[in-house]
Parts: sequence; C-alpha cells; structure tokens
Amino acid sequence: MPLSTQTKDQILALLAKVEVCSRQENIAGYEKIIAPDIVVFVPGLDHHRREGLSLEPLTFGGMEVKGEGVIAWVSGECTYCEAARRFTAVLRGTGHAWELVLLHIA
Repeated sequence: MPLSTQTKDQILALLAKVEVCSRQENIAGYEKIIAPDIVVFVPGLDHHRREGLSLEPLTFGGMEVKGEGVIAWVSGECTYCEAARRFTAVLRGTGHAWELVLLHIA
C-alpha cells in the first residue's frame, strides 16, 4: 500500500529536522530522529554509528518520497559542503515516529 499524504508529510518534516540539526551542529537533536543502527555515506565521511554523528550544513530539495508499510525512501537534490549533490535516504516507521536509517549523499 502506498504511503499516505500525511505519512509523506511526516517524513519531509523529519528531513527538515535533519537540516536544522546540521546547521546548528545539534548532536542531541540527531539522536532523537536517527536510528541507533544508522548508516551514513557522505563525501569525506562513512559513519556507521549514531554516537558522534555530525554533518556539515545540509539542505534538501526536489524530493520524491515513496514507500510501503513501515519503510520509506526519499531521493532528491541537496546542498552539502556548499556543493550541489544528489541524495537518497531510507526511513523506518517505529509505530510512534519515523527514524532515519540510511543517508547517502553523492
């Protein structure tokens, strides 16, 4: 079953929080919205733990959200390290909220 508009809005709101945390260097904020088993692949960083994750300022745009059930994936454009890039993200629904489990920026 495809994701509802409400679910897509929740996922986009979570990615907006990732943007805010990256600009504010808010590690505690990340821990509320990313999975304990997160995997991050971004230029200059391959990170496989939530602890100590810190990203350069990041903005997302042109996003397409798809998914089924408790798994969603997002693709789009982003700016990272002041360069235009592409990204993919995978999110998991916990029953209470969505959490980011994979972020890949290329």
